Amino acid sequence: MSWRLPTVGEYCTLKFSRNAAEVLETARKIAGELPKIGDFRRFYTEYIKWVDGIRAADPLLQIPYYPEYEAEKRYFHCNSWELKTVADYTGLNFNEISELMITQFWAWLRDGFIFNCEKSEKGLEYLEKAYYNSQTDSDREAFRELKGATGNGIK
Repeated sequence: MSWRLPTVGEYCTLKFSRNAAEVLETARKIAGELPKIGDFRRFYTEYIKWVDGIRAADPLLQIPYYPEYEAEKRYFHCNSWELKTVADYTGLNFNEISELMITQFWAWLRDGFIFNCEKSEKGLEYLEKAYYNSQTDSDREAFRELKGATGNGIK
């Protein structure tokens, strides 16, 4: 694979643009040549899967998540909250952010999100719940204490 990581602007163009010419030009810049129309869908699918896989594999690029607010009724959704979070955290403007490598953006987005949560009691509670929600290993000692057992299984 001779692809490079996209900038924030390129990533957003590939994932969200409805302008086919703009998407094809962005693909040409990334691949070094314009993929043939028959190969474009394969390139696009594999490339986005590769980039998104980098984020999924690195916890330092992921926003802490806890499904607390899913049940809340929302009438509108802010599409640029990620850009605004990074802009507020770094002092960069949206044009400067669009030139960042996507991995740098994701790292600052995570840090900015955590920084904002740490400003309030509710945010700190959210981070604690997200932390426990992300744990995959059990704490056997805490479980034994909860059950009233000793190390040998006898109460």
